[in-house]
Parts: sequence; C-alpha cells; structure tokens
Amino acid sequence: MEEKKALRNRIKKLLRSQPEQQRKEGSQRVADILFSLPEWNEAHAIGITISLPHEVQTELIISRGWEEGKQIAVPRVKKGTTQMTFYEIHSFSVLEDTFFGLREPKPSECRQIDGQELDLLLVPGVAFDQKGNRLGYGGGYYDRFLHSYKGKTIALAYSQQLVESVPTDERDERVQMIVTERGVYR
Repeated sequence: MEEKKALRNRIKKLLRSQPEQQRKEGSQRVADILFSLPEWNEAHAIGITISLPHEVQTELIISRGWEEGKQIAVPRVKKGTTQMTFYEIHSFSVLEDTFFGLREPKPSECRQIDGQELDLLLVPGVAFDQKGNRLGYGGGYYDRFLHSYKGKTIALAYSQQLVESVPTDERDERVQMIVTERGVYR
C-alpha cells in the first residue's frame, strides 16, 4: 500500500510540474493517435471522464465524439458509496463541480445509461505499465467497474505516467491498451 502511495505522489507531482503548453501539445497528440485507432472508429458509445487539469485533456476528445455522432457518457460517483453511474451528455453545460475537483454530470439534466452498454471505456489513472496495470487515485471506483465490464478499455496518459512496473493487488484491473503522445502500448 505504501508503495502505491509513494508512486502515486511521485507521478502526480511530476504531472503538476509539466508546463501548460507541453500538456496541451501532449493532449492533442494523444487525441490524434486515439482517433486513428479502430477501437475509437468502431465505437458508438464511449465512457470518458472529464479530465483534471494535470491529466490528458478529454474535452477535445468528447467534442470530437459529438461531431462524429458518438454517444458520450461520463461517470458520476455516488457519494457515500463505492459505485459510479454513467450519464449521457450532449453539452459541457450539464456538468457540475463535485468533490476532489471533479466535474460530473447533473443527474437531473442527463439520461443515466447502463455502463455495460459502452463499447469503449477511456480509463483515467495516475501511472501505468506496459502490461496494462493501472494505478488509480485510490478510490477503487474504476477497478470495481472494470471487474465486470466486457467492452474495450484504453488508458489515456502522458509518457511520464508510464513506469516499469505498477504495484498491484487482487483488486486491481488492467486496461487493454495505453495511448500516450509517443504511441500505443498493447
């Protein structure tokens, strides 16, 4: 557990020190690579989070999904539980600030969808290794969801988030692919 915490803190510090222009260019490159993949092009329904400032920026990916007629669903964590629920969004105006700096859908303005209906889930995280192991933010929300999810999974990350080995335990779930500004890791 301490090993995970130390790695999480080290990578988060590294990401926060990244210059804004580098973040912007890296995000655009990640998006361009994602858009070239069959997993993106064949997907009709996509699950994706609204990124935090230090993460690969997802707003341009969401906008492109709308332009291509894809169903875009964003998770909302049910406060006081260990569950997240997906809501279809058609505009950024249906989002609200919640805890931990997250922007999540307003349930009163969005249609809830079954997360298992998603063809593709773009998974956030702090660190990844080339085997698809993922270190999240410590809440376990995605690991619990991924445990039963049957669709395709892709992590979006900056190359600084790739490490030789991510410490894991029996609750951790892998992603099938990682896209960074430097390429794709399967």
